[in-house]
Amino acid sequence: MLYFCVGFCLVLMASWFPVFNRLDIFMQFWRVEVAASIFLIATLAYLLYKQSDKILTFCLSRQEVKFIVLPLATFIVWSGLSMMWSPSWKLALYHTLIWTEYLIFYLIVRRVLESPKSYHTLIVCLSVMLLIVAAPAVIEYGSFIYLSNSTTLGIRFAKYGEPVLALFPLIAVGVLRLNGRRFALGLAIVMMLWLFIISTLGRTNLILFVAATIGVTLLIFLFKQFHRYRRKMAWMILAMMLAPLPLHSITLLTDKPSVPIVNRVSDETGISYSNNFRKLMISVSLEAMTAHPLIGIGAGNYGMQFNRYRGIYADKNPTDGNLTVAENELAERSHNEFLQVFAELGAVGILIFLWFLSSLGMMFLNALKRSRQTALLPLAALFGLALFLMSSAVSSYSFRFMQNGLIFFFVLAVAAKFLLSAKFDEQKNRQISVSSGQLKFGYAFGIAASLLLLAHCSIRVASSVYVAQANRTADDKQAESLYQIASQLDGENPEADYFYGHRLLKNNQPAAAVISKTKKTRL
Repeated sequence: MLYFCVGFCLVLMASWFPVFNRLDIFMQFWRVEVAASIFLIATLAYLLYKQSDKILTFCLSRQEVKFIVLPLATFIVWSGLSMMWSPSWKLALYHTLIWTEYLIFYLIVRRVLESPKSYHTLIVCLSVMLLIVAAPAVIEYGSFIYLSNSTTLGIRFAKYGEPVLALFPLIAVGVLRLNGRRFALGLAIVMMLWLFIISTLGRTNLILFVAATIGVTLLIFLFKQFHRYRRKMAWMILAMMLAPLPLHSITLLTDKPSVPIVNRVSDETGISYSNNFRKLMISVSLEAMTAHPLIGIGAGNYGMQFNRYRGIYADKNPTDGNLTVAENELAERSHNEFLQVFAELGAVGILIFLWFLSSLGMMFLNALKRSRQTALLPLAALFGLALFLMSSAVSSYSFRFMQNGLIFFFVLAVAAKFLLSAKFDEQKNRQISVSSGQLKFGYAFGIAASLLLLAHCSIRVASSVYVAQANRTADDKQAESLYQIASQLDGENPEADYFYGHRLLKNNQPAAAVISKTKKTRL
């Protein structure tokens, strides 16, 4: 169990490891995908090795299968089918494999959570992981305040806002259950997470974190069965109010007090630009939806096709002032998960996605039916899922950033364990028995899918490696050969032609540089 928890946390932190730091895959975060694939292969291989020949009761209720497993499986199949009409079948395959791993991970976590004390171990490990991520951000934020230097905090850390939002209600509830020194340590963790959210300089992160705190507070004060936590909740709120003061105390005493997060929230120019950018994303997404309303443009193909539909929209709406926003940039994602799913997978895809999300509605109804008996933990998990999805409506990352998606499915597994279990209706919602043979097939399928994603990422990374080697090579003929290999490995790697064209231009071959193709043009 401990090995699983540690492995899970290492996967979530894979983007921090100093491995090929300067190698990026076009429109993909490959480090976490590679780590997750290796982790799942090892986990599934272990489960396959330990599998007995007896009939096992896999702890999934009918509701859980109907509202989570089946819609996820259908969504994966539809995503895979989109390879037939996607401009880039590789991106559609990538999207399909990512969601396949999400489903595999969810099923594994559901099984792990049936073990005694497994949840406690997992949430402690995840809390430690968040503290490791938060510490450098808070330190840099403090440096930014005192030294008045430039910073890229928002670019590098805002993406971790969604995992914090999803996990915070669970962590807060766990802290409320502690006593003595452990409660004091828990308060320190909560304060650090609050400072981390401030340090990300993200308006959405800040607003939703405050909403999370208010939500947990309302649960404690409105439901009688949770009144015993009132005093501790008051201490938690007080600690959060005091936490930012040491960082901002000096700047508040100056003639012109300056608090970065306050400046960020009150920056009318920045807010206006952000709103205009999102309006443009909505307009382009709607253009893509209009072009392919039923089946979409293909899973994972939004970024690749963005400029095409931006051009179509511009031709139809030349007076739209938002077209001047980010003219020299390629928007890889729509900053709205729901719009992007609709654009990529059409009406069919978004309906399947909403079928999956209806599981939250079902869990909410189950919680209402037994509001007096429902524990605080599942309510916190349900609230964390809602916060994640609210962030998804304006976030550039959401499920597209795999560590965020893994956290979502972990919290979903926690909520489903309590709110979609057979306990709510033992007659209609009984558990499903799965044979040893079916489990073995599932393990083998999961291993195959993870191997395929690992191979996909490895090939694309290898292409970037060859481009990097070519860029460091002084000999033009040798560099040409390396660029050709990079292009052959990954024809969608734009860096091969980009850097090859620059080399041609440097060698006084501007005409060749304009039309450079590594498979055709020679130095």
